[in-house]
This record gives sequence, C-alpha cells and structure tokens, in this order.
Amino acid sequence: PSGDTGLIFRVSRPSLSDNAFDGYYVGLEPQQGRILLGTCLAADNSWTELTSAKFVAPAGAAVHLSVMAKGEKIQVFADHAPTPILSIIDRSFTRGAIGVRRYSTASQMPRAEFANISVVEEVP
Repeated sequence: PSGDTGLIFRVSRPSLSDNAFDGYYVGLEPQQGRILLGTCLAADNSWTELTSAKFVAPAGAAVHLSVMAKGEKIQVFADHAPTPILSIIDRSFTRGAIGVRRYSTASQMPRAEFANISVVEEVP
C-alpha cells in the first residue's frame, strides 16, 4: 500500500543506499496507481523520473513486467500486453546488470516477491 517495487537494469556502481547505483529503475506504485521509469545516479544518490503511466496493480497482486532495452530505446510492457505501457529514448546508460528493488514500502506489509527473472539477448 505504500512505496514502490520493481526492476533495476543497466546497473553499474551499485552500493548501499536508496538510489546508490547508476542505472534505470521501473517500478509499480500500487497506492498511486501508476508505473514509473527513471534513472538513479550513485554519485549523488539521486533519482530522476523519466516517465510514468496509470497502472492499477493492487498490493499483493502478481504483475508480469518485461523491459526491452535496445540501444537508446527502452520499452516497458506489463501483463503480457502487446504494446508498451512506457516507452522512452534515453542514452544515459548503455549496459550493466539487472536486479530487483523495493523502495519505501511499509515494513509491516507482505514483502515484494520476484520470480522468473531472466535476460534474453536478441540476436540480429
């Protein structure tokens, strides 16, 4: 019911703190009824939202997220939809690791759970 949870990708320089990595984050905010995409910078522990959209994902509901990052084009798909819910052109980060993230969620509530996380390289 509070905070957000999601995927981090093209991550480098990870460290311990809220936004202490260079890379992208796509997350769900159940209380706000939206999905968001932005960047984090380790140097100043900062977060910059790049885009967002309305997306109803009740707390505790399973949501399938898929990120397609090819060059400067980043698309986010939710629940197997054929068209992206978020789409941007951004050159900030071109490579890096993936992971999961939970931010400012109520500690007394059930934790976020992640399953079937994979990276698929598209062969030209």
